[in-house]
Amino acid sequence: MSEQQSPPKQKRRRWPWIVIGVPIAILAFLVILGLIVGPQDKPSADGPIATTAPPVDTAPTASSTADDPAPPRSTAAPVETEPPGGRMNALFCKFTTYEGGPYYVQVFNPTVPGEGMCTASEQSYTQEEFGDIPGLKRRCSLDRSEQIAQKKAIVSIYSDGTPESVQAARLMCNNTKNAFTE
Repeated sequence: MSEQQSPPKQKRRRWPWIVIGVPIAILAFLVILGLIVGPQDKPSADGPIATTAPPVDTAPTASSTADDPAPPRSTAAPVETEPPGGRMNALFCKFTTYEGGPYYVQVFNPTVPGEGMCTASEQSYTQEEFGDIPGLKRRCSLDRSEQIAQKKAIVSIYSDGTPESVQAARLMCNNTKNAFTE
């Protein structure tokens, strides 16, 4: 009698599943991470955001006479302005220490929505207003990794040049263990 031999069973190869499965797992991880972190704020294709100055009309109206002065009407189109160097992703605000000295804060590239650290501030500024504060000088930056992680941004502390403001900024820089710039 002749015995028929069956072909040997082939071993199932596992490496193709690894080659295909690992990239799919990485792709799934990146998609999930993107959904958790969310889309990052990017400038629009239209360009940077511009501020709008209030319109001013200097032309006299027909009803303007010496006997009946009428307030000027605003009919001019809004004027678009752009700060020098472009617009930053930053918040600008003012705080006062318990001793009464003001210090100013720039929160650069905040990763939390809203006003973040400036929520509890006494006053918020636009980029232009902040740049117009007389005597403004950066005194220190909270730029160590743990500080950035804690504040969710890079924070700089400024003074306006008055002795009270310099003392307040010095206090804040020392409290955060950052070198104070004279």
